[in-house]
Amino acid sequence: MPVYLILFLAVMAETIGTTALQASQQFTRLGPSVLVVVAYAVSFYLLSITLRTSSSIASRVLSPPCLCCVTWRPRNTSPSSSA
Repeated sequence: MPVYLILFLAVMAETIGTTALQASQQFTRLGPSVLVVVAYAVSFYLLSITLRTSSSIASRVLSPPCLCCVTWRPRNTSPSSSA
Protein backbone atom coordinates (compact mmCIF):
# COMPACT_ATOMS: atom_id res chain seq x y z
CA MET A 1 0.00 0.00 0.00
CA PRO A 2 1.45 3.40 -0.91
CA VAL A 3 2.65 5.49 2.01
CA TYR A 4 0.59 8.51 1.02
CA LEU A 5 -2.58 6.40 1.08
CA ILE A 6 -1.78 5.21 4.61
CA LEU A 7 -1.14 8.81 5.66
CA PHE A 8 -4.46 9.86 4.10
CA LEU A 9 -6.28 7.10 6.00
CA ALA A 10 -4.62 8.24 9.23
CA VAL A 11 -5.85 11.78 8.66
CA MET A 12 -9.35 10.52 7.89
CA ALA A 13 -9.42 8.43 11.08
CA GLU A 14 -8.30 11.47 13.08
CA THR A 15 -11.03 13.57 11.47
CA ILE A 16 -13.66 10.98 12.33
CA GLY A 17 -12.38 10.85 15.91
CA THR A 18 -12.50 14.62 16.24
CA THR A 19 -16.05 14.73 14.89
CA ALA A 20 -17.11 11.97 17.27
CA LEU A 21 -15.47 13.85 20.13
CA GLN A 22 -17.97 16.65 19.74
CA ALA A 23 -20.83 14.16 19.39
CA SER A 24 -19.79 12.36 22.60
CA GLN A 25 -20.83 15.41 24.64
CA GLN A 26 -17.80 15.30 26.97
CA PHE A 27 -17.74 11.47 26.98
CA THR A 28 -21.25 11.14 28.38
CA ARG A 29 -22.56 9.16 25.38
CA LEU A 30 -21.15 5.65 25.01
CA GLY A 31 -21.30 5.16 21.22
CA PRO A 32 -19.44 8.30 20.15
CA SER A 33 -16.99 7.91 23.05
CA VAL A 34 -16.00 4.43 21.87
CA LEU A 35 -15.70 5.75 18.33
CA VAL A 36 -13.33 8.50 19.55
CA VAL A 37 -11.00 6.00 21.21
CA VAL A 38 -11.03 3.57 18.27
CA ALA A 39 -10.57 6.29 15.64
CA TYR A 40 -7.62 7.87 17.45
CA ALA A 41 -6.03 4.46 18.04
CA VAL A 42 -6.32 3.65 14.34
CA SER A 43 -5.00 7.08 13.42
CA PHE A 44 -1.90 6.78 15.61
CA TYR A 45 -1.27 3.23 14.40
CA LEU A 46 -1.46 4.27 10.74
CA LEU A 47 0.74 7.28 11.42
CA SER A 48 3.34 5.04 13.05
CA ILE A 49 3.33 2.81 9.96
CA THR A 50 3.78 5.87 7.77
CA LEU A 51 6.70 7.18 9.80
CA ARG A 52 8.33 3.76 9.99
CA THR A 53 7.93 3.15 6.25
CA SER A 54 9.17 6.41 4.85
CA SER A 55 11.42 8.78 6.72
CA SER A 56 11.31 11.19 3.80
CA ILE A 57 7.64 11.91 4.49
CA ALA A 58 8.43 12.45 8.15
CA SER A 59 11.18 14.90 7.31
CA ARG A 60 8.99 16.80 4.84
CA VAL A 61 6.00 17.00 7.17
CA LEU A 62 7.68 17.44 10.54
CA SER A 63 10.81 19.45 9.76
CA PRO A 64 9.27 22.85 8.90
CA PRO A 65 7.13 23.14 12.07
CA CYS A 66 9.99 21.91 14.27
CA LEU A 67 12.42 24.30 12.64
CA CYS A 68 10.05 27.21 13.24
CA CYS A 69 9.59 26.24 16.89
CA VAL A 70 13.31 25.91 17.49
CA THR A 71 14.40 29.11 15.74
CA TRP A 72 11.55 31.42 16.77
CA ARG A 73 12.29 33.55 19.80
CA PRO A 74 10.06 36.29 21.16
CA ARG A 75 11.45 39.77 21.42
CA ASN A 76 12.50 41.08 24.78
CA THR A 77 9.67 43.43 25.66
CA SER A 78 10.87 44.37 29.14
CA PRO A 79 12.13 47.94 29.53
CA SER A 80 15.87 48.21 29.49
CA SER A 81 17.64 49.82 32.35
CA SER A 82 20.36 51.71 30.49
CA ALA A 83 20.49 54.53 33.02
